[in-house]
Amino acid sequence: MKNVSRSKKLVKLMTNWQVIEEIPVSSIFPWPYAWLGWVRRIKQYLGTSFTEGRTASVNGAIWHIANTNEALALAELGIKKIQDQKFVNMVEKETYKVMHEAKEFWINEIANAELSKKTNAELLEIYNKSNEHIEALYGVGLIPSTLDMSHNAFSEKLSRYVAQRGKSLGLTAQESGEAFSALTTVEKKTLQQLQEEDFFKLLIAIEKNSEWKKSLVSGKWSDVKPLKNMIEAHAEKYGWLSRGYEGPILWTPEYFADLLSSEAKQGVNAEKKLVEMGDAKKKSLAKQREYSDKLEIDAAHAQLFDVARRFTVVKNDRKDIVLEFYWRLDKLMREIGKRLQVSEKQAKYILPNEMKDALLRGEVDANELRNRQKLSYFTVTSNDFKIFTGKEAQTFISSLQVTNVETHELRGHCACPGKAIGVVKIINSPSEMTKMKSGDVLVSHATEPNLVPAMKLAAAIVTDQGGITSHAAIVSRELGIPCLIGTKIATKVFKDGDKVEVDAASGVIRKL
Repeated sequence: MKNVSRSKKLVKLMTNWQVIEEIPVSSIFPWPYAWLGWVRRIKQYLGTSFTEGRTASVNGAIWHIANTNEALALAELGIKKIQDQKFVNMVEKETYKVMHEAKEFWINEIANAELSKKTNAELLEIYNKSNEHIEALYGVGLIPSTLDMSHNAFSEKLSRYVAQRGKSLGLTAQESGEAFSALTTVEKKTLQQLQEEDFFKLLIAIEKNSEWKKSLVSGKWSDVKPLKNMIEAHAEKYGWLSRGYEGPILWTPEYFADLLSSEAKQGVNAEKKLVEMGDAKKKSLAKQREYSDKLEIDAAHAQLFDVARRFTVVKNDRKDIVLEFYWRLDKLMREIGKRLQVSEKQAKYILPNEMKDALLRGEVDANELRNRQKLSYFTVTSNDFKIFTGKEAQTFISSLQVTNVETHELRGHCACPGKAIGVVKIINSPSEMTKMKSGDVLVSHATEPNLVPAMKLAAAIVTDQGGITSHAAIVSRELGIPCLIGTKIATKVFKDGDKVEVDAASGVIRKL
């Protein structure tokens, strides 16, 4: 595990690198092979790719870093490609194929396997196969993400078209924002929406059984076996969503039981809630048809809006599989850490090209892994992995950090229109959700399913990253909450306690 010095090359390349995604994950596994999907696999479909990818581990977060010129070139090429219906169909078909293969693998090789009885060589084989599936998931499956990576090229193209059409027809900025939101709303329910529906169906069943309801509100639900089984089944089916990219799982049976009890005590009408959820989706789709007719969208742009909606579904479904896969892989990495006498998290700092020697020797340099945890970044090319720590890592990471930003206003893209005034709360991980209060403005690098409880309390949502197919865009449209995406540095400009105004339709957040 030796660091390779390339400082001269670093100086030359620094100005072209940009953080394209920042997520609250404190380990580098499984990101090396995720990057290989972009560096190696995506070339099969787009004809070009990134020549190199980088990921930094900084203060308990992971920064994915890309060459901005290459990111824009990929976006522009992808936007041209998706104008061919056959290409779009291929992306959908291939993405669901690799998703199915990944799920079959983890069920057979990890979830139902007794890993403690495997030899180190057998664990290595499972680890390598896992990485192959990760690479595949981040190949064709990431084509929708390339359209908006770094520059939000696809979102900007469509929002600009809607704004121009709206202006020519005399629509206000608010109406144009509503049109854009409606035209990018998808019909298929997300896993989070399905969870909420099943939650209220469970509440209906409890309301109809006086014994169950009494046991629930008294905190003795686990004493009633049928009720206990139903709540545990709900947690088993959906609880892993709260894990995000890195645990722990917060949506336990106890968590859902407390929520059900709270709703029952407040006399929430679960049947009415289900109807309202269905009506909201119908209204959104009706708005979509209305604005499509009103704006008289030409055939070429109608095709692009159709792709945006289809890719939103593909991207969301793929992410669900990825998140569940990472949860399943925890079991494997715990066993590997145990064999190497390091923690699970330290095991996740071993590069793929180092894992063979580590497992076959049965040992690893724990001090080096601790240094990587403190501060490091790795590079990925089509055939090589390298990692840097210490001063070399600090030099590169410092060149990417945004400091001393003196502005009171930022612009982004409208995901869901509306205006709101509230107090900023920076929320990037579930551990930060406790500071969120109803009416606050949630500001995040990029939201994930485990942040939905906080998102529901928000008067508005603002993100650094993401385009029209992002999680924040999807959820904000579902909830009808004003949302501004792709501001790039909102989490750096604003801080907890700042009072801000968000005008999503105009694409602006400003400090008051």
